[in-house]
Amino acid sequence: MRKSARSSKFFLGITLACFCLSGSSKVSKPLELFEAEILIYLTENGDFNRQQGRDIEWTREPCRDVPEADFYCFWVTGFPAPPEGGSVTIGPYAVDRRSATVWRLGGLKEPDKSREVVRVQELIRRAHNIEAELVLRREEATRKALLE
Repeated sequence: MRKSARSSKFFLGITLACFCLSGSSKVSKPLELFEAEILIYLTENGDFNRQQGRDIEWTREPCRDVPEADFYCFWVTGFPAPPEGGSVTIGPYAVDRRSATVWRLGGLKEPDKSREVVRVQELIRRAHNIEAELVLRREEATRKALLE
């Protein structure tokens, strides 16, 4: 648990540094890949794995359920494999480049609302001048796309 708290504080510090370096332009800017990776690391599944003494890793993959131009898509797995065997697959995730919303794309197809993700999203959204109205519009549009 202590390692997880240290990791979360480290990534919060990185995000805060990005916020400070972002400038004061009021134009909304898309997320960079490293910011999406920070959000993936902080997901509920990532936190769960770290509480079990494991961690997660991810690889970029082509987007299937959402537009590639608007999302960073990842395949997430746990590591190392549990000694008793079993799957390390966590599944597909997508991060909206315009709203910083993290989507679980497996069977659930819903935003990840873990505490760490929400806190870092707030910082990233401030740094990128992403307004709450835009976040709501993007989430609604993504839900429609995922249901079709």
